[in-house]
Parts: sequence; structure tokens; C-alpha cells
Amino acid sequence: MNSSRPKRTNKACDRCRRRKERCDGTTPCARCQNHDLECSFKYVGKPLGRPRKLRHHQRYAMPDLPEVLETNTDFLSVERIHALEHIVRHYTGLDHLTTENLEEIIVSLSRNQDVSSHNKKYPEQNSIGELTVRILDSPDKQNQSQRSYNNKSLSHSQFLRLLFDKLDYLYPSSLGETNQSIGKYNTRPVDDDPLDSSSSQILSHGIIVVEAASVFPTFDTASSLISIFFEFGQMNYFYLDELMFRSSVEQFYKVPCTLTPQDAPRVCTVLMVFAIGAQFSHLQGGERYRRQMIQEDHVWMDDALALMFFRQASKLVPDVLAIGSLESVQALLLMGFYLLPLGHSGLAATYLSTGLRMATNCCLQFDDEISLTAREIEVRRRVWCTAFILERRNSVYHGKPLAPTRPPLQGFDMLGNVEMSSTRIDTHHNTKSMVILTHILEHVWHTMNGLLDLESTQQIDKLQDVLDIRDQLLLYWDTLPDNIFGRDLCPHKPLFRHNAYLALSYHSIHIFIGRPFIFDRIVEEEMRTGPLTDTTTKLITSCIESALAIVDLCQRIKDQSGLSRSSYIEFTSCHAAVSALIAASISDRASQWNNICRQGLDLLRAMLGGVFSQSGGRKDLDRLEYAVDQLLEYNYLDLPEAMDGATYQDFLHWGECFLNVDMA
Repeated sequence: MNSSRPKRTNKACDRCRRRKERCDGTTPCARCQNHDLECSFKYVGKPLGRPRKLRHHQRYAMPDLPEVLETNTDFLSVERIHALEHIVRHYTGLDHLTTENLEEIIVSLSRNQDVSSHNKKYPEQNSIGELTVRILDSPDKQNQSQRSYNNKSLSHSQFLRLLFDKLDYLYPSSLGETNQSIGKYNTRPVDDDPLDSSSSQILSHGIIVVEAASVFPTFDTASSLISIFFEFGQMNYFYLDELMFRSSVEQFYKVPCTLTPQDAPRVCTVLMVFAIGAQFSHLQGGERYRRQMIQEDHVWMDDALALMFFRQASKLVPDVLAIGSLESVQALLLMGFYLLPLGHSGLAATYLSTGLRMATNCCLQFDDEISLTAREIEVRRRVWCTAFILERRNSVYHGKPLAPTRPPLQGFDMLGNVEMSSTRIDTHHNTKSMVILTHILEHVWHTMNGLLDLESTQQIDKLQDVLDIRDQLLLYWDTLPDNIFGRDLCPHKPLFRHNAYLALSYHSIHIFIGRPFIFDRIVEEEMRTGPLTDTTTKLITSCIESALAIVDLCQRIKDQSGLSRSSYIEFTSCHAAVSALIAASISDRASQWNNICRQGLDLLRAMLGGVFSQSGGRKDLDRLEYAVDQLLEYNYLDLPEAMDGATYQDFLHWGECFLNVDMA
């Protein structure tokens, strides 16, 4: 039987829906057509899915806030708010107290309160609640981010810890004898144990460690390489405690013992100290620049010995990773540091990122059952700082993905409470400065990521953020001390090279910020708006000023103590400075940087006798010199003499003479 009533459509118009009438679905429908109206479909129905989260939690609101403000005049004082923010950062591990982060903390607090109320209702379960609070809120975990310890509390091993504590509480007598009988099998899992029964099964045979240690040099040679390492290799960084390391090596030579697979991290660390010491051995003594041909042979022999030590150490990497101790962290960081000047940034990034992740577990998470002295805690904190600096700088400057480990930086103000050296000046001030500069560099990288892909109107706000970071960088640099540490660049001071390296790191950040806009200014100079052009001009100016400062610093290092043929920071900083100056010369078509470019190229050429000659450094230098030749050919650099018909060697000789006359 056919109904005479109109068929209901799937979606009625707003008028039929409001009158609760059938809508035939035509446009317009019959009812709206009778009233000479158009159908509208603005009503979209009930929102599907979960309800939206409230921005403000009424549960935690203060109903008596007006009364509090009347009785307590200091309730909204700035000092009180800063104190509360400090407490929140201390106990939550948050870097940024945004509304979203605080709301997540509030949600987690509500869950903890539910657990607490449940424990009050059932007193026999207090051990579980207390253990949960100890895991999540213990002082050992205060330096972790909220996300880190939330994920850790969900792990299988953490659940087993809770389960075993529960069993210990409910059945202490029955489990006591059982634990004593099977305790030797290590049934209770502990994440931070450097080595357990399962790890020992995958270790290599002891002969591998013995073969690696068989290449140790004599004791006198070993002592010399160790001294070179701590003088030139561990500069503004901290890999090893010199006193403890020398004592360990001396005991190894004087009291021979049987090496086991558990000694792999220690042997690997010693080998890498020898390798880095051999890399920098050309800086020792006063013979560094005498008899150039003999020096080149010595540099080649030094590099060959260093490579031999590294190859022996690399055989122990599987055992180093399996053991995962503090010495494993030190070995991985030293291997990554050794590989950087060789041009293997990808492999170095693997070692450094693994070392940072392992350092976060070993150096920032202290087990309650392990008692550490103040010196041991200081060593672990400094090792973590070194891992953070190396991994972040290598990843940012070489375009590698950053390690997912993101521990907070607060809490390291106490760095340097323990004096670590009695024979050398403790450089923990420079280490702290390097940590802060690296943190600023990482912030710059996150802010500038994808900036050049935006439209000009969208770039203004982003560029203003970058400019603010640059201003913060300038302000922080001005606050550093200018005596002994920091900005003290007196050539005759004992920390001249340390402070020069710190300054090179600082100026490299300015180059990293400003150089992307040099060529961008050429292409879109006509299309840019006023504020955008002003901002990029400021960033480019800072970039050029830092490039000039880097070339000057490298020249001062050469004049004072000689450039290193293995220093990664010297070569890469000078390389970045010369590249930025050549790019600025192309952009401005000016000749004011010609002398500085030639000076920088000469400095780079002086550093190519070592490990950089085997990497891409020589090829890059040849291309930079070719770029300068092209600028001369097209009169971008207006020099007073023509170079037509001159050979390449004649050109270099003429340029050297010209620079000497110009500098005189």
C-alpha cells in the first residue's frame, strides 16, 4: 500500500527540522517553496565523539579567591609567583609552564589522589601506593620530563617491581626464604643494572678483550698520550675524571690481571683516549712547525696509530652496548668525538645519540640501593652535559635528526660543587656555558625549521622569534666573565684555547642563524616587505660580524700556540666563516671581504695536513678557492692587479704577498 505522505529525506532543512515536519529533500523543499523561501542547512547536528576537554578545571578553582585577595596582599606578588614556578619545575620536570602542560599535570594529580584515597580505604595496600609515589616523584626522577616517567611507569619491569613489593608486604615470611634460595639467579629485574645474567650471555669471549688490550703502548707512552688527551682533547668537555682514570691505568700496568668481557667498556675507553691523544700529539712540544716534510710524516704516523687504536676499540662496541655502564657512555662519546674530524658525521651521530640516551639512564637516574659519593655524582652530571653538547651540536650542524632524549636542563646550576682536578684549572664554568649555548642552538633550530618555506607575510612573526633568540644570545654572552673563564681571550692566560673554543662555538650560532638569508636576499630582495627586510638584515649583519671574528680568532690561535690539524671546532668554524663571507661577497658584489677570505683560506690550508686531508675538507677548500677565482674573474672582488695568464701557484703566491702588504 503506497502512502500519500511525502517520503522523509536523510537530512531535513532547518525550517522543517524546527517545525518537526517531513522534508522531501528537494531544493527548495515543498514547504519552503510554498512560502517562497530558500532551504538552509546550517544546523549540523550533535557533535560526534568525545566531549571537548574543559580548559579550566572547576574542581581546582578557589571559591574564596576574593576573600584571599582582600586578606593577603602578597598573594599575587611577582616574587611569590616566581617561587611557585620554581617549585613546580622542580617537582614536575617541566621546561615550559604552559596551560596545556599544567593541565596534564592536574590530570595526573587527580589520578594520584584517587590512588591515595584508595590506599586510605584499604590500608593493607599502602606499600603499593608508597612505591608508586616513590617511582613517580622521587628526587632521583626530578630531572626527567613528565612524559619520560609516565612512560616508564607503564613498563613491564616497573609493574613487576610493584608486584614483588606487594608480595613482599603480604607474605614477608614465606617469600623471605624463597628469595634467599633463588637470589643468586637475580630474579628481580632492575633496569639500571649495568650487567645481569641475561646480558652476560651475549657478551663476547674474553679473548676479544685481551686482543684489544694487546695494542696498549708502554707505560711512558701511555702516560704521554693521556696527558695530551686531557690537555687538548677534553677541552670545555668532560669525558673522564683524570685522577680516577690515571689511577686505573696505572694499576692495569703495574698489577696485571685477567681481563674478562665485563672489562670491555674500560678497555675501550682507554683505547679511545690513546687514539685522541695520538690525534693531538702534533701539538705537543716546540717542534710542531719545524721541518715541514718531517712533520707531515709524523702527522701521517700519528693518524695511523690513532686509527689502529680506534679499530681495536670498535671490536668491543657490542659488549659496550650490552653492559651499558658509565664507562660504556664514556667510550661511546669518545668514539663519536674521534670520528667527527674524519668526516663521518653520520656514524658519529649514531655513537653520540646512543651515548646520550645511555647517559640519561646512567647519569641522571640514581638507584636508591647504590650509594654514590659527591664526586661520583659530579662526574655523572658532567658526562651527561658532554653527551648533550656533542649530540645536539653534531645533529643540528649536520642536519641529522635529534635524539629523542629530551631531559630538562634545570638542576645543573650545582655543576662544579666538587673540584675535579688538582693539577689543572677546573673548566666547569665553560662546560656550563657550552650547555646553555647548545640549548640556545637547539631552540634556534626548532624555531627556524621550515621558516624559508613560508610566505613573506607568515615569516615576519617567525623571524621576530629568531631575532629575539639572537638578542638573548647576545645578552647571555655579555654576562659571561671576562677573567680566566668565558670571554677572557688574553693569549698568555692558561685557558686561552679553552675560551677561544667557547667563543668559536658562540659565533658559529650567529652564522647558523644568519647565513640562510644571504642568498634568499638576492632572490627576493624586490618582493620583501619593510619589517621582513630589516629583520633579515640584522641577522645577516650578526652573521658577517661573527664570521670576521672567527677568522680573527683562528689567526690568534695560530700565532699563539698553533692551529690543530685534528680540532673539529677550529676547522668547521673557520670553514663556516669563510663560506659565509664568500656568500656575502656574491650577494653584495663588494670587495671588502677579499683579504679576510684569503686569510681564512690560508688558515684552512694550514689545517689540512692531518685528518681533514682524508675527509671532504680538501675538496671543499678547493671549491672555495675556485669560487674566489670566479669572483675575481667577474670583478666581484675588485683587486688592484689583474690575474690574466697567471697560474694557480703564482696566484696563491701573489695573494700571500698582497695580504702581507695589506696587513702591514
